[in-house]
Amino acid sequence: MRKRILFALLAMALLLPTASAQQRILTGRVENAKSHTPVEFASAVLLRPDSSVVRGTMTDSVGSFALGVPGEGSYILKVSYVGYNSTELAVAGTT
Repeated sequence: MRKRILFALLAMALLLPTASAQQRILTGRVENAKSHTPVEFASAVLLRPDSSVVRGTMTDSVGSFALGVPGEGSYILKVSYVGYNSTELAVAGTT
């Protein structure tokens, strides 16, 4: 049975403003649902609704990640790691 990933997004749907008013930063943390240990090197990808990739990154040693969210629009955050179920969350890129 595959393990499940718990997303304790530190700022779930909280988009912090950057120097540019057109872009926001989405930050989060990926943890194992049972042990609450960080999942290192998980893939965090920001997608458009048509599943095209906007940008992506990997989690660090404490399971944290940060992704720029360009302008307004709807996006999907997809987090995955080998041996775990992938999870998708809706993200609104509002300014």
